[in-house]
Amino acid sequence: MSRRGLGINGLVSLAGGGLNAATNIVLAALLGHHLAVEGAGEFFKLVAVFVIVANILELGADTGLVRFTSAAVAGHRRNELNALVSVALGPVCAVGVTSAAVVCLTAPGIADLLGLGLGGTTLIRVMAVCSVIAALTMVLLGAARGLSSALSYTVIQNVLLPLSRLILIAVVLRVGGGLNNVMVAWLTPLFVTFALTVVLVVRLLRRHSVVGSGDESGAIRRGVRGQFWRFSSARGVAAAVEILLEWVDVLIVAALLSTREAGVYAVVTRCARAGELVQQAVRLALGARLSSALSQRYVDEVARINRSVSALMVLGAWPCYMFAACFAPIILSLFGPGFETGAPALAVLCLGMGLATAAGSAQTILLMGGRSSHQLANKSAMLALNVALNLILVPRVGITGAAIAWAACILLDTLLIVWQVRGLGVIAVPRELLRPATLSIALSAVLCSTLAVIVGPGGADWLGSDGETARRALVLLVVLLVYAGATIACYWLARGWLGVRTIFKLPHSAGFRHRLAER
Repeated sequence: MSRRGLGINGLVSLAGGGLNAATNIVLAALLGHHLAVEGAGEFFKLVAVFVIVANILELGADTGLVRFTSAAVAGHRRNELNALVSVALGPVCAVGVTSAAVVCLTAPGIADLLGLGLGGTTLIRVMAVCSVIAALTMVLLGAARGLSSALSYTVIQNVLLPLSRLILIAVVLRVGGGLNNVMVAWLTPLFVTFALTVVLVVRLLRRHSVVGSGDESGAIRRGVRGQFWRFSSARGVAAAVEILLEWVDVLIVAALLSTREAGVYAVVTRCARAGELVQQAVRLALGARLSSALSQRYVDEVARINRSVSALMVLGAWPCYMFAACFAPIILSLFGPGFETGAPALAVLCLGMGLATAAGSAQTILLMGGRSSHQLANKSAMLALNVALNLILVPRVGITGAAIAWAACILLDTLLIVWQVRGLGVIAVPRELLRPATLSIALSAVLCSTLAVIVGPGGADWLGSDGETARRALVLLVVLLVYAGATIACYWLARGWLGVRTIFKLPHSAGFRHRLAER
């Protein structure tokens, strides 16, 4: 990927991630105002079940395709590309169709278990079919990312899908639709994104692959199958654990407290995850490049990228987290009455996730370096800790306890990953983050102080419910936009001092090409 193309992909991925986060927050606000806290809780409970199942059905093949297709292109083995996609899709289709059939047969019992009531059986069957479609889409998008088409992933997954969902759900709520109708509206765009992804990947394969004879293709498939699934199967288990980590606390809160509390906590976690957009954009833009560099043993390039990425994440994410932590009551009040009770939980999550961003692209390096088994061990430890802490803390301190458990797990995972990438020769140097952290904290303090003066002692009631709400919300938006523009300008002017000037430069000398020790 060219230096210019990488920069454009990074910016577009960042914009797409921001749009995705914004649409998810607007969606949560719509649900909060139309379905109230309890209805939002029921919706997020169903989404949790669906997302967990769909991610498990991917079997880790999405990440496997990112790694192996990018390595094949970098290693001039383009005759392997068609075989890799075929090897990845076969088991995913087989497991997905079998699982969907089982769920369809047992749908009445599952609907009763989830308390869906009238029409619940049909909804469960629709969710089963859509989970297979979602899994296949993500696997194919993994191939697109590996073939240097992260931009297409952003457009389909972070722009088209969330916007389509938001529009359809808004229409359903406008005409008075209930929870089941909202869920169907949330699922429907998956068929469109699947069709677009199939067309995209077919075109990319025609452009990049080299077609051999039937016997040669069969031999290539047999040659790559074992290596691909040894990596992807471990990644699949890790991904299953990872998605359980993301949603299991919502289900535990629903079981131990109430659907109402689960709705509040789900909105809190959506707000906190909005700050991850910088990390996701960098991962999408750099995943294939890191895999290529690691496959060719360019350790210095990987280490240099990680240092710059760490600085960029601190610069981009910390102000978001500090703003959300300081003004959590106001932010949550936008979702409707009752959600502001989650303010302490949001502050805790922002603190934990903010500290974790300092690790940069360490997790991507670990995966693209072929250490999926390490990630599996990390995520398993996190899941065990998360469940244990939730069972202990949630009954005692409510959703704040769930937030404490999640923050503790994030910090554990970060420490483990930073230690493990040292084995790949990528060593974190904390003092290199001192300048970005100092500037980020200083600018964030200016923002929070300015908003504190504007808001005054009103807190969550500042926006109010009278005619002043729109004007006050506009004032808040203008302040945030001015701050964002000033911050970007400061970062650009200080990019050399901050150490992020060279993130998109390619290595030009053999000195960059230190090879990894054989392990």
